[in-house]
Amino acid sequence: MLFASRLTALRITALVAILASAILTVDHVRPGREFCPLEQACSAAAESEFGSVAGIPTSVLGLLAFGAVLLLTLLPVSLARRILQPACFLGALAGMGLMTEQALHLDAFCPLCLVADGAAVALGYIALTWPPLPFLRSGRGFSAESHAARTAWGLGMALTIVLPFAWPREVEPAWEEAPELAEALFEEPTVAAPTPPNVDPDPAPPAVLGTEAVAVHAEAAVSAPPPPALPVPPTPPTVEASAPAAVPVVSAVLAPPPSTPPASAPRTPAPAPAKPAAGSVTLVEYLNAFCAHCRATHRRLDEVITAERIPVQRRRVYTWSGKGYPMWARACAYAETVGLEEAMFRELTKARRESSAEVYAAARRAGLDLQALREALARSETPARLVRDRGIARAARLKRLPTFDIGRRRLSGSQSEGELRAALMAAKASAARTKG
Repeated sequence: MLFASRLTALRITALVAILASAILTVDHVRPGREFCPLEQACSAAAESEFGSVAGIPTSVLGLLAFGAVLLLTLLPVSLARRILQPACFLGALAGMGLMTEQALHLDAFCPLCLVADGAAVALGYIALTWPPLPFLRSGRGFSAESHAARTAWGLGMALTIVLPFAWPREVEPAWEEAPELAEALFEEPTVAAPTPPNVDPDPAPPAVLGTEAVAVHAEAAVSAPPPPALPVPPTPPTVEASAPAAVPVVSAVLAPPPSTPPASAPRTPAPAPAKPAAGSVTLVEYLNAFCAHCRATHRRLDEVITAERIPVQRRRVYTWSGKGYPMWARACAYAETVGLEEAMFRELTKARRESSAEVYAAARRAGLDLQALREALARSETPARLVRDRGIARAARLKRLPTFDIGRRRLSGSQSEGELRAALMAAKASAARTKG
């Protein structure tokens, strides 16, 4: 009876691990299913150094390993015990290592990964504490399990693997109407004032978008009467004409402030985004450089645009969580000022984790001057580009990342090449009609 309960515990634990691994595999091969309740944590785990081994996702390896454990339990008890003890011990070490990786390096926990890793540790404990088989005086071995019971466990494993792949996806419209934000996105951003390093300006979205608020302030400034001129005291007759009198003092008061920034805080203004050309497709991308679904869909979008030769006017809006401004986004904002934003973002999508070392490595590959980048990141001034992007992202009411506004269509979440191509072709046709 003791050995029967031990086998049952091993099999149930293996089935739980198989289910978690199958769900993670589905999220990897068919993104957008959103089984994982914490998308960013699951994406960070999938993109980490241990997210794949030799190009094979860790979830697939776990699915194969846990399936093998369940199949081994169907062998005769004496043989199964000898094989399962060392195998489950190695699996427990791997599970503890992956949990340590999430705690120390990712600063986030993928719940499905924790289920699979915890099941691996539990399998190791159950197998290692499996007592040896008692000696039977009759010399007969333990009675073998019936074929019907083994077949039932095998079918249960197959159903557990197939269920996540066959689970019906919630029917949602492929796209929704994009809000009226595209025109404001292609306007020149205002220059941000210096900000203390530990203070988050966090402006309200309407002030950041700037369309109505800026117009009101501009109208008020034009309609307001000019300020009265300050009286200039007459020059005393006893003072020579060349002697400095009160006039220089008054002119100093009336003189406008210098237009150039102080030498201690040089700043290169970001180039103004170009207005959408007639006949081109307006494309706004809400992306995070370290989001797995953003990376994959961004690559698919580039491939479709290149293959179909669609004229596109693009604007990227960097999106992140938290109050601060992440280092990778500040690096992209600086790269924009030197004309290397595309190269910098492309290299960031190849980084394994979000760390300063990876950001500088990506900057080196993109061709940026690392010393100039360090000086730019050390300044307390918040880049106007990022202040603007944060306000735009908040006003856009994004549901998930990535999000693409292609013409008048908004696509949320990971998208296939077919969905992206359909949106681009529809926007291209609409732009052609507008041009004509």
